[in-house]
Amino acid sequence: MKVTIQYAVDLGEVPFKVEELFKECLEQLETLNSSASSLNVFAPDIFVERIDSLRGKMVDIDSKLEECAALMKGYSEALKQDGNVAFPPAQSQLELPDVENSDEETQDIPDEPPKFEIKDTIPMSIPDPSEWLKKMENK
Repeated sequence: MKVTIQYAVDLGEVPFKVEELFKECLEQLETLNSSASSLNVFAPDIFVERIDSLRGKMVDIDSKLEECAALMKGYSEALKQDGNVAFPPAQSQLELPDVENSDEETQDIPDEPPKFEIKDTIPMSIPDPSEWLKKMENK
């Protein structure tokens, strides 16, 4: 059985609470992705059982995402009503490329990714394990 829990927070805390809830959703989605990737369609009974489980968990995540959206909608409306509240700019206020004109902006992107040369050197930040290995061999 699902229950609703409500509590009050300061208006300025809302984005941080939503961020916590959203990150939790992302972590759960990553876990589900990993679980789904390991499913074996050649074991149909187990496959169906796990798919049903995944779908149930996705419903829970969807509910949390819906809650995030509702909280941010209420937060946005509260900010519009109270013009005296100063908050840092939201990420959505950053300039994003115009998707409709993306052909013009992507003309300079090469068709192939750049080629990188693989070197046989070890970066200096990684300690040389040879001394440690010699000590292990002598034991």
